[in-house]
Amino acid sequence: YPLTIILDNVRSAHNVGNILRLAEAARVANVVLCGITPAPPNPKVLKTAVGAAEYVPFERVGSTLEAVRELKGKGVAVWGVETTSQSKTIWKVDMPSTNLAVVFGNELVGIDAQVLKECDELVCL
Repeated sequence: YPLTIILDNVRSAHNVGNILRLAEAARVANVVLCGITPAPPNPKVLKTAVGAAEYVPFERVGSTLEAVRELKGKGVAVWGVETTSQSKTIWKVDMPSTNLAVVFGNELVGIDAQVLKECDELVCL
C-alpha cells in the first residue's frame, strides 16, 4: 500500500533533505511538509536530498492537523511516530489493511498534541 510521510514542523532543512532521500529509496508515495518545515527549493534541503527532491512527490500544507484530517477523510490510516505512554513498538503493531501515513514531529517538541489525538495509532521505533 502507498505510504505517506507527514512532517509536523520539522525545523532542520538537513533533516528534511535526509527524509526525502529515505522516501526516494523506500518509494514513498508522498511527503507532506507542514507548518515551518523547510521545503525545496530551500538550498539546504536540496543539498542534503542529493537529487531525491526531483523524484519524490511532496506538497506544502500550512497545518499538520488539517493534513491529517484530510487524509483520514480519504480512508488513510494515520500513525504518529512518538514516544508516549500510549505508544506501541512499531514491530508489534499490525499494519493497516489500508493506505498509511506516518507523522514525524519537531526535533525538540515532537508531534503537536492536537495531531497526536487525531492519530489512529501511536508507535515508537
